[in-house]
Amino acid sequence: MPAKLRLNPQAKLAMAELQEPGQPDLFKHLVNVFVETSDEYIKSLLGFAKNRQILAMKDVAHSWKSSCAAIGAEILTDLCLQVETLGFPFNEREFGLLIGKLELEYKTTRVELLKSIGAEIKSEDAA
Repeated sequence: MPAKLRLNPQAKLAMAELQEPGQPDLFKHLVNVFVETSDEYIKSLLGFAKNRQILAMKDVAHSWKSSCAAIGAEILTDLCLQVETLGFPFNEREFGLLIGKLELEYKTTRVELLKSIGAEIKSEDAA
């Protein structure tokens, strides 16, 4: 199985095929919507994780996974799937590592997406 990509370029190419001449940049719009909604998803996920609200966390991961896949964020999609399919009982250490990976991957993916559309990267984005 090939390695997962942070951002699969095929997603951007697929958006380009849907782009209508003279219309606002579809990929840029979707990246902006993705970042805006993902900021809320990650806040919810981290809050639910902190409070060990596993079922709520799984629901958020499931919803977010579709958005991640649509934008081509393969690693993030895979991490959401891992959260979504957590079994009971789960290993606390592995759970903490997974949530840490998810948070870090989102930050990194977010910066790459913003760069890909020429958006300004703020210092808090690069953290």
